[in-house]
Amino acid sequence: MKFSILSCLLLVASYAYALPADNDDVIPSEACLNELSKYEACLEEIGDSGQVADSIDAVENICNKFNSENCKEFVQSSANELECIKESNDNIADKALGKSLASLQSVYLSYCAVDSNGNTCPFTDYISKASNNDLYLDTLTDMPDELLKALVNDCKDPKCNSRMVTLDRVTRVLYSDSDSKEKIFQVYVPYY
Repeated sequence: MKFSILSCLLLVASYAYALPADNDDVIPSEACLNELSKYEACLEEIGDSGQVADSIDAVENICNKFNSENCKEFVQSSANELECIKESNDNIADKALGKSLASLQSVYLSYCAVDSNGNTCPFTDYISKASNNDLYLDTLTDMPDELLKALVNDCKDPKCNSRMVTLDRVTRVLYSDSDSKEKIFQVYVPYY
C-alpha cells in the first residue's frame, strides 16, 4: 500500500469538490488548510519519497529532504499537535489531511531523528539497518538483543527519548479511528 502524500491530498480535494456544497464535514476547514499551506514547500519536496523506506539509500534520500530548508518548519512542528487532527475536530477532510501529515511525521521521527550531538538516534539507526535487511520482527515473541540495546541507549539521550514520546503520540493519532470504526485498516497501521 503505497500512497504518496500528494495523491492523498488530491484525493481529499477532489472528493470535497464532488460533494454537495452544504456538506461541511468533507471540506477542509480554514485552520487545517492554513496549517497545510505552512508545509506546502516541504510536501512538494518530499513528493513520493515519503512512501516507504525500504533501503538505506531510500532512508537517506527521505532524511535529506526532511533536513532541507523547505522542511525545517515541518520537522520542528513534529512535536506539536496538528490543528487538523485535534480531538475536538470532527471534520472528515481535516482528519484525512491530518493523518497524512501525521504519517509523514512518523516517517521523520522513525528514520531521521538525531540525538543532542546531531548523531542518528540509536533506535533510528537500528530501524534503518533492519529495513535494509528486510527484517520481519514479531515483537511479542522475538526481541533481538540489538533492538533492546538500541531502545535502552535511545532512552538515555533526552532528545531521542523525547522523540520516542512524540512518536508514540503520533502513532496513537494514526490508530485513533481504528478503535471506533470497522477495523479493516487496523492491521496496516503498524506498517506506517
